[in-house]
Amino acid sequence: MLATELLFIYIYCLADDAITVGVLSIPGRPGPAPACTDAELLTIALVRSLLGRRSENSFLEEIRGDWAGLFPHLPDQPEVNCRTRWLWGAFEQFRAACAASVPADPVQQIGTSAIPVRHPPRVRGVRAVDQLGQRPERPLRPGRRDSRQPADDVANYLGPWSTILENGGYSPEAAKAAARQVLPDILRYDRTQPATYPNGRIPTDDVYSARFAWLSNGKIPPADLKPHDDLQAQFPYLGPPNP
Repeated sequence: MLATELLFIYIYCLADDAITVGVLSIPGRPGPAPACTDAELLTIALVRSLLGRRSENSFLEEIRGDWAGLFPHLPDQPEVNCRTRWLWGAFEQFRAACAASVPADPVQQIGTSAIPVRHPPRVRGVRAVDQLGQRPERPLRPGRRDSRQPADDVANYLGPWSTILENGGYSPEAAKAAARQVLPDILRYDRTQPATYPNGRIPTDDVYSARFAWLSNGKIPPADLKPHDDLQAQFPYLGPPNP
Protein backbone atom coordinates (compact mmCIF):
# COMPACT_ATOMS: atom_id res chain seq x y z
CA MET A 1 0.00 0.00 0.00
CA LEU A 2 1.24 3.50 -0.83
CA ALA A 3 2.37 5.82 1.95
CA THR A 4 -0.29 8.47 2.51
CA GLU A 5 1.86 11.27 1.11
CA LEU A 6 2.50 9.29 -2.08
CA LEU A 7 -1.20 8.47 -2.27
CA PHE A 8 -2.04 12.18 -2.17
CA ILE A 9 0.47 12.89 -4.93
CA TYR A 10 -0.71 10.00 -7.10
CA ILE A 11 -4.40 10.88 -6.80
CA TYR A 12 -3.66 14.57 -7.41
CA CYS A 13 -1.85 13.77 -10.65
CA LEU A 14 -4.78 11.64 -11.82
CA ALA A 15 -7.32 14.34 -10.88
CA ASP A 16 -5.37 17.20 -12.43
CA ASP A 17 -4.85 15.26 -15.68
CA ALA A 18 -8.53 14.29 -15.79
CA ILE A 19 -9.58 17.93 -15.43
CA THR A 20 -7.03 19.10 -18.02
CA VAL A 21 -8.19 16.66 -20.73
CA GLY A 22 -11.88 17.19 -19.98
CA VAL A 23 -12.72 13.80 -18.48
CA LEU A 24 -14.35 15.58 -15.52
CA SER A 25 -17.17 18.05 -16.04
CA ILE A 26 -16.97 20.84 -13.44
CA PRO A 27 -19.60 23.63 -13.49
CA GLY A 28 -18.19 27.13 -13.68
CA ARG A 29 -18.33 29.49 -10.71
CA PRO A 30 -18.32 33.30 -10.65
CA GLY A 31 -15.39 35.21 -9.24
CA PRO A 32 -11.61 34.70 -9.32
CA ALA A 33 -10.05 31.27 -9.33
CA PRO A 34 -9.46 30.04 -5.76
CA ALA A 35 -5.90 29.44 -4.56
CA CYS A 36 -6.76 25.85 -3.61
CA THR A 37 -7.62 24.18 -6.90
CA ASP A 38 -10.48 21.83 -7.73
CA ALA A 39 -7.93 19.06 -8.31
CA GLU A 40 -6.65 19.50 -4.75
CA LEU A 41 -10.13 19.28 -3.23
CA LEU A 42 -10.99 16.24 -5.34
CA THR A 43 -7.76 14.65 -4.14
CA ILE A 44 -8.62 15.33 -0.50
CA ALA A 45 -12.16 13.97 -0.94
CA LEU A 46 -11.04 10.78 -2.67
CA VAL A 47 -8.15 10.05 -0.29
CA ARG A 48 -10.46 10.65 2.66
CA SER A 49 -12.87 8.11 1.13
CA LEU A 50 -10.08 5.58 0.50
CA LEU A 51 -8.75 5.92 4.06
CA GLY A 52 -12.22 5.69 5.61
CA ARG A 53 -11.98 8.95 7.53
CA ARG A 54 -15.49 9.78 8.73
CA SER A 55 -14.92 13.31 10.01
CA GLU A 56 -14.10 15.88 7.34
CA ASN A 57 -12.94 18.40 9.95
CA SER A 58 -10.61 15.92 11.64
CA PHE A 59 -9.15 14.87 8.30
CA LEU A 60 -8.48 18.50 7.36
CA GLU A 61 -6.70 19.01 10.69
CA GLU A 62 -4.66 15.88 9.97
CA ILE A 63 -3.66 17.35 6.60
CA ARG A 64 -2.70 20.67 8.16
CA GLY A 65 -0.56 18.89 10.71
CA ASP A 66 1.13 16.25 8.55
CA TRP A 67 0.88 17.28 4.89
CA ALA A 68 0.56 21.07 4.92
CA GLY A 69 3.24 21.33 2.26
CA LEU A 70 1.05 19.45 -0.22
CA PHE A 71 -1.90 21.82 0.26
CA PRO A 72 -0.46 25.26 1.15
CA HIS A 73 -3.73 27.10 0.43
CA LEU A 74 -6.17 24.73 2.13
CA PRO A 75 -9.33 26.70 3.10
CA ASP A 76 -11.26 26.41 6.34
CA GLN A 77 -13.64 23.48 6.74
CA PRO A 78 -16.87 25.33 5.77
CA GLU A 79 -15.39 26.42 2.42
CA VAL A 80 -13.93 22.95 1.79
CA ASN A 81 -17.32 21.39 2.50
CA CYS A 82 -19.17 23.83 0.25
CA ARG A 83 -16.78 23.42 -2.67
CA THR A 84 -16.59 19.66 -2.28
CA ARG A 85 -20.37 19.44 -2.54
CA TRP A 86 -20.15 21.61 -5.66
CA LEU A 87 -17.62 19.13 -7.07
CA TRP A 88 -19.65 16.04 -6.15
CA GLY A 89 -20.57 15.23 -9.75
CA ALA A 90 -16.91 15.44 -10.79
CA PHE A 91 -15.97 13.34 -7.77
CA GLU A 92 -18.30 10.54 -8.92
CA GLN A 93 -17.03 10.86 -12.50
CA PHE A 94 -13.48 10.59 -11.20
CA ARG A 95 -14.24 7.46 -9.17
CA ALA A 96 -15.95 5.87 -12.18
CA ALA A 97 -12.98 6.71 -14.42
CA CYS A 98 -10.55 5.17 -11.90
CA ALA A 99 -12.68 2.04 -11.58
CA ALA A 100 -12.89 1.70 -15.37
CA SER A 101 -9.09 1.68 -15.60
CA VAL A 102 -8.78 -1.41 -13.36
CA PRO A 103 -8.30 -4.63 -15.38
CA ALA A 104 -11.28 -6.97 -15.42
CA ASP A 105 -11.30 -9.53 -12.61
CA PRO A 106 -13.48 -12.63 -13.27
CA VAL A 107 -14.42 -12.94 -9.60
CA GLN A 108 -14.47 -9.18 -8.89
CA GLN A 109 -11.81 -9.31 -6.19
CA ILE A 110 -8.25 -8.05 -6.12
CA GLY A 111 -5.89 -10.01 -3.88
CA THR A 112 -6.65 -12.87 -1.52
CA SER A 113 -7.27 -11.05 1.75
CA ALA A 114 -10.36 -11.93 3.77
CA ILE A 115 -13.37 -9.84 2.81
CA PRO A 116 -15.42 -8.32 5.68
CA VAL A 117 -19.10 -8.83 4.91
CA ARG A 118 -21.72 -6.59 6.50
CA HIS A 119 -25.47 -6.24 6.00
CA PRO A 120 -27.31 -2.92 6.55
CA PRO A 121 -30.69 -3.68 8.15
CA ARG A 122 -33.74 -1.49 7.86
CA VAL A 123 -33.07 0.36 11.11
CA ARG A 124 -30.90 3.42 10.55
CA GLY A 125 -27.93 4.53 12.63
CA VAL A 126 -24.29 3.67 13.18
CA ARG A 127 -25.14 0.88 15.62
CA ALA A 128 -27.62 -0.71 13.18
CA VAL A 129 -24.99 -2.55 11.13
CA ASP A 130 -25.44 -6.29 11.21
CA GLN A 131 -22.37 -8.47 10.80
CA LEU A 132 -23.24 -11.61 8.88
CA GLY A 133 -19.89 -13.08 7.99
CA GLN A 134 -20.89 -16.24 9.87
CA ARG A 135 -24.67 -15.84 9.87
CA PRO A 136 -25.68 -18.99 11.81
CA GLU A 137 -23.73 -17.76 14.83
CA ARG A 138 -26.17 -14.87 15.24
CA PRO A 139 -27.78 -16.37 18.40
CA LEU A 140 -24.37 -16.46 20.09
CA ARG A 141 -23.78 -12.74 19.79
CA PRO A 142 -24.23 -10.42 22.76
CA GLY A 143 -26.38 -7.36 22.17
CA ARG A 144 -23.49 -4.99 21.37
CA ARG A 145 -21.90 -7.32 18.85
CA ASP A 146 -23.04 -5.48 15.74
CA SER A 147 -21.72 -2.12 16.98
CA ARG A 148 -18.15 -3.43 17.32
CA GLN A 149 -15.38 -4.03 14.83
CA PRO A 150 -14.42 -7.53 13.60
CA ALA A 151 -10.79 -6.76 14.47
CA ASP A 152 -11.79 -6.87 18.17
CA ASP A 153 -13.83 -10.08 17.96
CA VAL A 154 -11.12 -12.44 19.26
CA ALA A 155 -10.48 -10.28 22.33
CA ASN A 156 -14.20 -9.79 23.03
CA TYR A 157 -15.69 -13.19 22.23
CA LEU A 158 -13.09 -15.94 22.27
CA GLY A 159 -13.77 -16.71 25.96
CA PRO A 160 -17.61 -16.75 25.82
CA TRP A 161 -17.72 -18.70 22.56
CA SER A 162 -15.19 -21.24 23.82
CA THR A 163 -17.40 -21.87 26.85
CA ILE A 164 -20.44 -22.45 24.62
CA LEU A 165 -18.48 -24.86 22.44
CA GLU A 166 -17.21 -26.75 25.48
CA ASN A 167 -20.86 -27.29 26.42
CA GLY A 168 -21.33 -28.72 22.93
CA GLY A 169 -18.73 -31.43 23.56
CA TYR A 170 -15.36 -29.85 22.77
CA SER A 171 -12.34 -30.05 25.05
CA PRO A 172 -11.13 -26.61 26.27
CA GLU A 173 -8.29 -26.41 23.74
CA ALA A 174 -10.42 -27.76 20.89
CA ALA A 175 -13.15 -25.27 21.79
CA LYS A 176 -10.73 -22.34 21.44
CA ALA A 177 -9.49 -23.67 18.11
CA ALA A 178 -13.06 -24.08 16.85
CA ALA A 179 -14.01 -20.57 18.02
CA ARG A 180 -11.06 -19.10 16.11
CA GLN A 181 -12.48 -20.63 12.93
CA VAL A 182 -15.24 -18.01 12.99
CA LEU A 183 -13.46 -15.16 14.77
CA PRO A 184 -13.18 -12.49 13.58
CA ASP A 185 -16.68 -12.57 12.13
CA ILE A 186 -15.81 -12.15 8.47
CA LEU A 187 -16.39 -14.38 5.50
CA ARG A 188 -12.99 -15.42 4.15
CA TYR A 189 -12.38 -15.99 0.47
CA ASP A 190 -9.11 -17.14 -1.05
CA ARG A 191 -9.40 -17.13 -4.83
CA THR A 192 -6.57 -19.65 -5.12
CA GLN A 193 -8.76 -22.26 -3.41
CA PRO A 194 -12.07 -23.84 -4.53
CA ALA A 195 -15.03 -21.55 -3.86
CA THR A 196 -17.14 -23.49 -1.39
CA TYR A 197 -17.99 -22.82 2.24
CA PRO A 198 -16.10 -21.92 4.43
CA ASN A 199 -13.95 -20.45 1.63
CA GLY A 200 -16.66 -18.04 0.51
CA ARG A 201 -20.12 -19.37 -0.28
CA ILE A 202 -21.91 -20.68 -3.34
CA PRO A 203 -25.68 -21.15 -3.80
CA THR A 204 -25.46 -24.93 -3.31
CA ASP A 205 -23.65 -24.77 0.07
CA ASP A 206 -25.63 -26.11 3.04
CA VAL A 207 -24.11 -23.57 5.40
CA TYR A 208 -26.48 -24.17 8.28
CA SER A 209 -25.71 -27.89 8.43
CA ALA A 210 -22.00 -27.11 8.42
CA ARG A 211 -22.30 -24.55 11.21
CA PHE A 212 -24.54 -26.70 13.42
CA ALA A 213 -22.05 -29.54 13.03
CA TRP A 214 -19.37 -27.06 14.11
CA LEU A 215 -21.44 -25.90 17.08
CA SER A 216 -22.14 -29.43 18.32
CA ASN A 217 -18.73 -30.98 17.54
CA GLY A 218 -20.37 -33.16 14.87
CA LYS A 219 -23.27 -34.35 17.01
CA ILE A 220 -25.95 -32.63 14.89
CA PRO A 221 -26.14 -34.45 11.53
CA PRO A 222 -26.73 -32.67 8.20
CA ALA A 223 -30.33 -31.66 7.52
CA ASP A 224 -30.06 -33.32 4.08
CA LEU A 225 -31.47 -30.22 2.42
CA LYS A 226 -31.07 -30.13 -1.35
CA PRO A 227 -30.41 -26.97 -3.34
CA HIS A 228 -32.70 -25.84 -6.12
CA ASP A 229 -32.18 -27.81 -9.30
CA ASP A 230 -32.64 -24.78 -11.59
CA LEU A 231 -29.57 -22.77 -10.55
CA GLN A 232 -27.63 -21.09 -13.35
CA ALA A 233 -23.88 -21.01 -13.91
CA GLN A 234 -23.85 -17.26 -14.56
CA PHE A 235 -25.16 -14.21 -12.69
CA PRO A 236 -27.80 -13.92 -11.25
CA TYR A 237 -27.33 -17.68 -10.60
CA LEU A 238 -30.87 -18.16 -9.27
CA GLY A 239 -33.39 -19.84 -11.51
CA PRO A 240 -36.58 -18.19 -12.79
CA PRO A 241 -39.12 -17.33 -10.11
CA ASN A 242 -41.74 -19.94 -9.31
CA PRO A 243 -45.28 -19.17 -10.55
